[in-house]
Amino acid sequence: MVALAVEAWIWYGVATAIVFARFLARYLQLKSLKKLQLEDLVMALVIILYTADLILIIRAASTPTNLIPPDKLASLTNKDIADRISGSKLIVALEQLFCATQWGCKACLLLLYSNLTTGLRQHFVVKLVAAYTFTGYLVMQILYFGVWCRPFSAYWSVPASSPQCSTYLHHLITNFVVNVSSDILILLIPLPLLAKTQLPLRKKLVLCAVFSVGIFVILSAVLNKYASFTQPYGSLWVYWYVREISTAVIVANLPHGWALLRRAFRLKSFLQGEDGSRSVIVAGGVGRTKVWPGQLEGARHGRRLSDFRGFVRGRQERLPSDAESVEVLGSRTRELPLEIWECKELRCSVEERRGVGEAEGSGSGSVGSRRASQERGHEGGGVVVIGKGETRTVCEAVEKDRDRDLEKGKERVAED
Repeated sequence: MVALAVEAWIWYGVATAIVFARFLARYLQLKSLKKLQLEDLVMALVIILYTADLILIIRAASTPTNLIPPDKLASLTNKDIADRISGSKLIVALEQLFCATQWGCKACLLLLYSNLTTGLRQHFVVKLVAAYTFTGYLVMQILYFGVWCRPFSAYWSVPASSPQCSTYLHHLITNFVVNVSSDILILLIPLPLLAKTQLPLRKKLVLCAVFSVGIFVILSAVLNKYASFTQPYGSLWVYWYVREISTAVIVANLPHGWALLRRAFRLKSFLQGEDGSRSVIVAGGVGRTKVWPGQLEGARHGRRLSDFRGFVRGRQERLPSDAESVEVLGSRTRELPLEIWECKELRCSVEERRGVGEAEGSGSGSVGSRRASQERGHEGGGVVVIGKGETRTVCEAVEKDRDRDLEKGKERVAED
């Protein structure tokens, strides 16, 4: 099985290189290993499982199991039986590592999409897909350990007490259905968001292609099960085990590679113009508007976007479900991850501070509590107050009509 070992380690080299690129991109983006998120920790565990699984696959290719052609049962010796028992135990461990690696890759993608859609309607869809994915994994494991082959030790009995203990037919069918169906659902999550953006068609197709590489994982799963069902006594299935699991690891890490490619080849952001400004793409249908990094259009006296971040960003607080989503994909000052932002229109004005004894507004509540809330820049009733000196900046959310904003967006595009 030299050919299998060569192919397996080539796949492993490519996959681990992409995983390394992912963590390098994350470190450059976050500036600290302590800021790595849950999806990064899951991927670190996945690469350990993937390494162990690949080693067992290579070893299992040259080890006999209790899957024995009927014409060879009579010729088994005690040594053959002992070897086949060891090989069958190896298959049990291999199969568990294989499934754990598969679902670990799914978990990484779901955590990525959960971060991207925080505060949006699609976030609920991500939760539903995650629930289906991991419920399917739980059902598959219950069937494997408690239903298909009883007692569990029969998985390595020689000869096998049941065809399900040697061929794994029912388990493979269950794995195929749950695995492919969950992959399709995960694949469909980002495509509606990308389709709604106002990017040029060429750039939109590139982004869709990056998030659609999961098709190759589905194709590998189909070919893997085809080899297992049509040639149960052959060795073709081990090649497709290597290809399927390696493709899954590669696909789970590709979305994080764009930022590193931009740094390595000095590529521009998808939304960055020649003058260094960036475009804000409104998924709800509003046109493209150039915004300088760190600048909030319409704010006065040099107030920066970071001053309003707790009010604007859906990741900090749950905003109204009918708010439009904005994707910020590039910046001149620093690398930004792919994010979905909530769009809120603010009307800002500068006011002089009143005396301590004066009322701060027409709302109810004590002056002291309202002032304490304002000093912290806290949002209350849709108003953000910033400033501690003689003047203060008051920003209030403006309710927007979607049809009116669409017309304004089109006019801005025409003016640009």
